[in-house]
Amino acid sequence: MKRCKFIKMDVFAGDKSYGNPAAVFYPDEIITSEEMQKIGYELKGFVSEAVFIFNDDSGKSDYHLRYFSCEREVPFCGHGTVGALYDMLKSTEDTRPIITIRTMKGILEIENRISYEDSVYVTAPEPLFHDYRFDAYEVSAALNIDSSAISGKFQLKAVNVGQNILLVPLRTLDDVVKCSPDYDSIRKYCLSHNVEIVNIYTEDVNFSQNFIRSRVFAPGFGYLEDPATGSANAALAYFLKKENVWNGNPFSIEQGVLKADPSLIRIIFKNNRVLFGGKAKTRIDGYYFLV
Repeated sequence: MKRCKFIKMDVFAGDKSYGNPAAVFYPDEIITSEEMQKIGYELKGFVSEAVFIFNDDSGKSDYHLRYFSCEREVPFCGHGTVGALYDMLKSTEDTRPIITIRTMKGILEIENRISYEDSVYVTAPEPLFHDYRFDAYEVSAALNIDSSAISGKFQLKAVNVGQNILLVPLRTLDDVVKCSPDYDSIRKYCLSHNVEIVNIYTEDVNFSQNFIRSRVFAPGFGYLEDPATGSANAALAYFLKKENVWNGNPFSIEQGVLKADPSLIRIIFKNNRVLFGGKAKTRIDGYYFLV
């Protein structure tokens, strides 16, 4: 029997929002890809992704991270990275300002701001802007909304920062929070249009100090909604910067279905890269046993 140190965390959790659950594992013995995928499957409905953190034996970075949803290995998981590094740095009292991690999307830098902001910031992978074309009527049908809810201010755009993410601008906050897609319908649409995640967003926010409200659906990974997201909002930030809507100053994205109790994802821009940041709350601390 194998056992593995296991932390269940709620990432980007606020005073009233629960953020996004992630499971962080610290294997102290050899664990196979098949076993990591089995754990991801067993945790379906409990966490969005399972994150496995190892020392990087290649010497290219400080840590090597791998991510698994219930269906498959994920190239990069934003909230899982925030949770894993927040726990690692806080528990070890590591005060280094910059930590590096190796992922399937390359070497990424982590800013350690725990001592003065109680947060870590993750450098998002470089974006790839796809030239895919999307029909607004088909998108609205997949989202189970009226086509008039889609804003004409921005184009429907797919951006990859680890996954292919479809950005869908909506007109109002109510359009965003009332969106209620059917899982099978939105999954079928995503699989047929080479996207894995749909990020619906609006400039109509509940709290004036925030910049954007978003909600994120992830049917490409086996579940409907991601309640608080790093990579999908990083893709949106890259898009807003490219469209000259965002001047590069720090801002916050409020995310979620609860209008008055959103999760908050902080965004900054450094060296032509988007960084997203936040903290996490530990809910379970123990061991996971593989039989």
